[in-house]
Amino acid sequence: MERELAYKLLRQYEKKETISNENVKQARTMLDERSFGLFKSLVWGSIRNIAKEDWLISKFVDKPKDLTPASLWLLRLGFYQLISGFDEHAAVYETVSLVSNKKNKSFINAVLRSYIRTKDTLGGEPENVKYLLPKWLYEYLRKKHTFSSSIIRFNTTAPRRSIRVNSLKTSREELLQMLADSKIAAQAAKYSPYGIYINEDSLALEETELYRKGYFYIQNESSQLVPVILNPQVGEHLLDLCSAPGGKCTFSAELMKNTGTIKAVDNDISRLEAVSANCKRHGITNVFAQLSDASEFKDVCEYDRLMLDVPCTSLGTAYAHPEVLFRVKKEDFDRYAMIQKKILSNVMNSIKVKGEIVYSTCTLSWEENTGNMKWLKNSFDVCFLDLRERLASLGVKCHFDGYGAYIFQDEGLIPFYIAVFRKETLKTEEKND
Repeated sequence: MERELAYKLLRQYEKKETISNENVKQARTMLDERSFGLFKSLVWGSIRNIAKEDWLISKFVDKPKDLTPASLWLLRLGFYQLISGFDEHAAVYETVSLVSNKKNKSFINAVLRSYIRTKDTLGGEPENVKYLLPKWLYEYLRKKHTFSSSIIRFNTTAPRRSIRVNSLKTSREELLQMLADSKIAAQAAKYSPYGIYINEDSLALEETELYRKGYFYIQNESSQLVPVILNPQVGEHLLDLCSAPGGKCTFSAELMKNTGTIKAVDNDISRLEAVSANCKRHGITNVFAQLSDASEFKDVCEYDRLMLDVPCTSLGTAYAHPEVLFRVKKEDFDRYAMIQKKILSNVMNSIKVKGEIVYSTCTLSWEENTGNMKWLKNSFDVCFLDLRERLASLGVKCHFDGYGAYIFQDEGLIPFYIAVFRKETLKTEEKND
């Protein structure tokens, strides 16, 4: 049952290049906890290891490009199990059982068993396969970043699961005790002063009473760094563009002790409703949601600080969504960079002189990060802050490109880019070339 459901979902992924949450939820209702864990491993493991699976297929299939989509995904599913320590007999038998055509059964069986017989004699795998990256992306990162050796492993290890304490309701120490009382294994996070690592991967945190009462927000530690670095103050006015679902927004409100105001702007009404729901759960009253596109948003108010977590290619989320690595194309870097530039150009009117803007992405492309900040420096009168001291004080390792910092993945961090700059003059028009 687990393999059949996994195979069906992988075929849907092939057509849509995304994983349907509804289909995952449906599988959850059909499987017990152990079987659901196996199902998830088969789906996301098969996708995460596509680079390696396809390399192996090329070793054992004469014309891999001629494979039908069904045969290709059956082989990927089978190879994933074989390279991941599954019982070999069960892996082959269960995979072949998914095939209806007798000829294809023999083919899939022969390929997988050939690998089992000769796996110890295979030559060394290519570097991109070692890091489970598409060849073009591996070569791009090597070419674009001198620090690529520090970031190319981002798809091979998963960061620890983390939450953020709601400081309006409790402290990190008190929440750790509450978690312990609830028999939930946890410990203080390494980098974020408000973060906590959860040591139980299968626990449904959203179903806990502590979550429902708003004692914590489920948030990766890299994302928690953004409000910590921006450091909004009590009584200030903050603008949060591209706000949904509200992780950085609620965190900022808590740092501001529920004073001042935060305008939360997003162009998706359902996601904007999630911001309001999260604020209500956390007891936050200083956030005001507004439906608008960040590239068109206008306001008579000039804000003290501005958070800009822009839409991006999201490569840094591959630990949880490996499908992004095989959905993104090189041309997407330029496409998203143009969207980000439109947003940056528009927001310069919304910040006070000497007001700070934090720009962040969860991706690694030069175009969306360094390239955009270089363009911003040449186009507007802004001053970039050197983040190295702030990040070093938190123990965070990074590469500073002269504008912002590429955060290196670690036990609690995913790849992230963060830059902070100040508006220096009243003039907000783009400089002439």
